[in-house]
Amino acid sequence: MAKQREALARALDAAAGAADEAAGVQRHAATVARRAARDERDGQDAGDSIKVVLELLHASATQVSAASSALRRAWARALAADGLPRRRIGAMLGVTHQRVSALLHRSEPEGTGS
Repeated sequence: MAKQREALARALDAAAGAADEAAGVQRHAATVARRAARDERDGQDAGDSIKVVLELLHASATQVSAASSALRRAWARALAADGLPRRRIGAMLGVTHQRVSALLHRSEPEGTGS
């Protein structure tokens, strides 16, 4: 149980870091998008800026999605280690009990240290 709690704490730390980093990337994307909008209004081609905005938003979303998945998996494992049934875990996570089973049986991605 302590191992699962430590894994959950690490996933929470990683989620916080991902959210902080994503916020910075998204602020930068917003700045570039506003500049591109001004350029478009002034009749200038903003194609390169639009591409940068899309790349920044995609990278940010990918990072946050990965952190969210890892946190969901760690929480499911911690709750299961506490003895909660899969249906209850699913209700807590907002997923089906079948999804909980998949989360519990999925191997940790390489480099997570769990």
